[in-house]
Amino acid sequence: MKKEDICFIEVESSLYVNKDIRIKKLFPMLLKYAKPFTLFERKTRSNIVNALPRFILRVIRIIQFTFLFYKQRNRLKNNNLIPSIYSSCKGICLLKLRQGEYKVFNFKEKKVTTIFPQKLDCQKVNDRVDSILESNLCPLSPEVLHFSKRKRMLVEDYVNSGRPEFTKGEVTKYNSLTFPILISIMNSTQPRVIYLEEYKSHILQTIKSYLSENTNDNNQKHNALIKNFVFDTEKRLRTYSDNTRIIEVFSHGDFWEGNILIDKKEFKVIDWTTTNFRSCFFDFFFSFFMFALTSHNYSNRNNQIIIFLKRNIENSFKKFSEELSKNSPLESQSFIVSSNLYRNLFYLEVLALKLNTNLQEKPITECVLWIKRFKNFEKHTSTKDTTLKRRSVFS
Repeated sequence: MKKEDICFIEVESSLYVNKDIRIKKLFPMLLKYAKPFTLFERKTRSNIVNALPRFILRVIRIIQFTFLFYKQRNRLKNNNLIPSIYSSCKGICLLKLRQGEYKVFNFKEKKVTTIFPQKLDCQKVNDRVDSILESNLCPLSPEVLHFSKRKRMLVEDYVNSGRPEFTKGEVTKYNSLTFPILISIMNSTQPRVIYLEEYKSHILQTIKSYLSENTNDNNQKHNALIKNFVFDTEKRLRTYSDNTRIIEVFSHGDFWEGNILIDKKEFKVIDWTTTNFRSCFFDFFFSFFMFALTSHNYSNRNNQIIIFLKRNIENSFKKFSEELSKNSPLESQSFIVSSNLYRNLFYLEVLALKLNTNLQEKPITECVLWIKRFKNFEKHTSTKDTTLKRRSVFS
């Protein structure tokens, strides 16, 4: 820590504030510049307050937050221990992320700086920075203004836009918003074709490598669960020929409504640390599963989520496939577009992604959670497979 470093004190939910900011300045700045911060739109304990218009709810939450900052700062002045982070980056707010890095928001200069932790080795920092740089292939990503792998930091354009809001069951609205965004991401680079066997082998190798390196007693039960699920999924994929052609595209990897920012009719997509080339329906399935979960407030009542998916996912898959056939540059070749094929590939891709220790602190826990969701879906859903055979689904 240097004398010139700024002290950010924790106020609420891993959101820190520059301790030197004046109270009278904090409230109007958050109201004007913190539109992407979902903390200020969370529901309260009062049903009456929750029924208020979105803007009024934001005002109330920001007032509460500002008052909480006032109390935390007074505690600090009275020599009480307050969780703090020191940074050389100028800004009003600092957000600590679960993967270890933190973001400093400079509202005045419209910049957000990502700082990667010292505990992250250099190769992992390089990988994360490269993923974010690669995101600039997509016109919907925030512009990268500056980066330094040596200093473990990256500066991006700050997008002061709010997130879209959906109520339970608004599938048509959700699809009409997300389909063009998904296609724009996919079209950031030229799609390519790979044989199923080659693609599947690559994913399975990633999963098996992680499991073989993490064989301690604490993980044995979960490792067995993952292995059994992978075996069952691979078995379902064996119904397709190894020479089945898979369409591989540029993928966001964490695409859901929480990473979409919207201002009038203009969109931006944030959080690009999981970019890669994946099967062309990965982002669609991930997005739709997340939509089902958020629509039900991550409820433990799995049957409600399963019923929602059963009613909507197949029809949405078909509509998305039709949109792809009109809006992708892949040259005409012969393909099979099967919801069962791509959904089972999606299961394996999620496990490979979550087991990537560059991106997750507790990969096994994440995998077990997703496996439970997938098994529930497969167990309680007798989904009719949508299989489209045509000269090209990408004209």
